[in-house]
Amino acid sequence: MLLLWLIIIPIIGGILCWQCERINNILPHIIAIITLLVEVLLFILIYQKCQNTIYSNHTSWLLMYNIPWIPTIGINFILAIDNLTIVMLLLTILLGLISILCISINDYPNIGLFYLNILIIISSTIGMFLSINMFLFLCFWEIVNIPIYFLTTNFGYNQLVNKTLCLKAATKFFIYSQISSLCILSVIVTLASIYHNYCGVWSFNYQDLISLNLNKYTEYLLMLTLFIAFAIKIPVIPLHNWYVDIQTYAPANGAMDLNGFLLKIAIYGIIRFCIPFFPVSSNKFILIISVIGIFNILYGAIMSFNQTDIKRIISYMNISHMGLLLIAIYNTYNIAYFGIVIFILSHSVSTAGLIIVTGYFHKYLGTRNINSISGLWDNMGIVPALLIILVVSIFGLPGTGNFIGEFIILLTNFNINPILTIIVIISLLLLVIPALKVIQLVCYGECKLANKFSFSVTKKDQLVLLLLVIIILLLGLYPQLILNILFK
Repeated sequence: MLLLWLIIIPIIGGILCWQCERINNILPHIIAIITLLVEVLLFILIYQKCQNTIYSNHTSWLLMYNIPWIPTIGINFILAIDNLTIVMLLLTILLGLISILCISINDYPNIGLFYLNILIIISSTIGMFLSINMFLFLCFWEIVNIPIYFLTTNFGYNQLVNKTLCLKAATKFFIYSQISSLCILSVIVTLASIYHNYCGVWSFNYQDLISLNLNKYTEYLLMLTLFIAFAIKIPVIPLHNWYVDIQTYAPANGAMDLNGFLLKIAIYGIIRFCIPFFPVSSNKFILIISVIGIFNILYGAIMSFNQTDIKRIISYMNISHMGLLLIAIYNTYNIAYFGIVIFILSHSVSTAGLIIVTGYFHKYLGTRNINSISGLWDNMGIVPALLIILVVSIFGLPGTGNFIGEFIILLTNFNINPILTIIVIISLLLLVIPALKVIQLVCYGECKLANKFSFSVTKKDQLVLLLLVIIILLLGLYPQLILNILFK
């Protein structure tokens, strides 16, 4: 039942925020924070129960919740958790809480509606990570698109650009999302039909569908279709067209959630569904994936060179790192799994921190253009110093979590394919150029915005950013602490 409450509580909190806005603007903010703190408490309780399960019952799922939903066609409401799910839940709840904390009550009009959308995103994301009925997974996969659309159209980056661009970006995102959903739907309906032909009953349950023996042509076709569905959301070149636009025009908090954990759902989907359902065809797909991954790394790095909007720079650098994760998932085994987990956690946190900084630039300076911002080292409190740590963590400086994740991934990849690994390393080095460009232009030089905008970043805003930097350094300096907690 605890798993179900993880999904329900953010929805209840979102509705309360929406309605309480009529009473007082402060109430939605308080309710949203309380909602996420309750989620943290629930996560701790669930983690404790999972630890007890590890010692008493060595099953594949540490905790499960199962009730009938539409049993006539084999659809049950099944939620389950294992070690990988624990990691993703921790990431979702942590970044969800951070996204709430960095909002001020005057940042957005209709603040209650804003919180409703944010909390529905968190609820739907948790639902996807917990779902092991494929129909239920698809439902949450669809639901999460709606609040992202409304966040972008109603609360997007409208102050400096035409609102039409926000609508265009949100519409493009929604169309790509529907294509992705259609691909998933076609795969799960096909698998359920094959299961029905073999067993005489309908089932969309994970354990039933994973046990199917498919002929090689059917398996390859279904694997490719499911891969395309997740590739759209990763995003993989050339299916990335929606991503940079939605990142540019979405509000900072929505973009933070999108980067922090929504992109990781696609990576999770490949690990959880695509490879286990279609192991033979996935193994044959490794060479193609390697080429796609390297192209992603190179394309993202090169495209970030000439960008002036910090959010667009972050977006293209993310595309590069998603290419690395693709290669890691398909080419490595055993210890590389830990590298993938550390990299996902650290990359999500560092990207979230950078997006928060861009939100501060927009809020306090009125611009995100790196050519218009300079000389901030002696301004904005500790934000410039924290920005430097966040930027260097993106390209994997030793002492940060990204370095540990990349090191483990590249080390295990080298044993499998040394030439590929060398190409990947050279490609990743290109990310240093845009990263150093951001540091040089933003933090140093003559201050161009003096006496034009407010530099007085609040203590709360600085503390939120400091918390993220501490997490990144913790993952980089003592990653074993996290691994011991999550994989005991």
